[in-house]
Amino acid sequence: MVKIPTKAPAAIGRALSANLTDPSLAVDLCLASFARGAESANVQQVPITKALAGTLRGALGETLRARATAWNERNLVLKPYVPLVHLGPQDIEVLDLTAFPAIQAEVSVLSSIAKLPGFESEEAFIAGLRYSVVVVHVPDGPPVCVFRAMNAKRELQRSRWLGIVLKGGAFHALADEVYLLDLGVDCISCGDLLFIFQKGNFQTIFRFFDEIRRTARETLQVLRQRDLIEGFEAFEQACLGHVQMAAKLHSAATATYFPALTVKRMKAVAKQFGRKIQFRQSNGRERAVFDPDDKWELLRLLDDDLLASPLTSLKYEVNSKRVV
Repeated sequence: MVKIPTKAPAAIGRALSANLTDPSLAVDLCLASFARGAESANVQQVPITKALAGTLRGALGETLRARATAWNERNLVLKPYVPLVHLGPQDIEVLDLTAFPAIQAEVSVLSSIAKLPGFESEEAFIAGLRYSVVVVHVPDGPPVCVFRAMNAKRELQRSRWLGIVLKGGAFHALADEVYLLDLGVDCISCGDLLFIFQKGNFQTIFRFFDEIRRTARETLQVLRQRDLIEGFEAFEQACLGHVQMAAKLHSAATATYFPALTVKRMKAVAKQFGRKIQFRQSNGRERAVFDPDDKWELLRLLDDDLLASPLTSLKYEVNSKRVV
């Protein structure tokens, strides 16, 4: 079961309490683009004026203060990230980036802003825009990075709308290219932790299900070597062809019991909970049988989706793998 890192409460408190009213607090703006077929995002630093930096601090400060107030009043709840579980409005999910190296590598480049290429508005980069990130260089610790999903550049003069601006008492057509930044908060990184406020946008920003499929392939390789499943090829195809199944397989692989999982244990749990999973002997070895007509049954068993109530003695399937 996934647990909340012990340092998470202090880290989110630190991130939300950043003093953005301090004019000496440095902030940077970056945009990230993802080209088709690329393995990682192209993150570029956007040069901004001192005045715009102040505007970013002010707008972002209002957003974070509202969340800081909710956090201090205990109206927000930290929960470990679970791919298939709905995120409520009071929830902040926590992702330990050390468990997801590809995402960690993408976030870590923001710790060295000076090494990032400058934004040059190339057409290919604009076409693949994925997110913006405001990097707040808080003292005595790693930067606080605020991520927001975004679409490709919108230039007002290319749309059916006419942009106008008031100058010298008269309106003029707005001819310059305009980039619209939404300073909401989808997720915030602080060190090796990522705090998720908008789950769908987080998964879009970091192409999370691409990462899930990658780790699912690694897990399937382990299961193949351990030879626990009859009909393994069909099981593998089902897991890789359905993103929710891949996510469930990933969840099973991160559980503490997984390294010691045996057919004997699977069979005992299946019997205890009356699951319709067959076990078959062949070539001197017993295996769990994958049934293509009930693709989820074996995966539910692998992911420990079963529990017994100590109050009623009833048995249940779990719809959330959060630790309580």
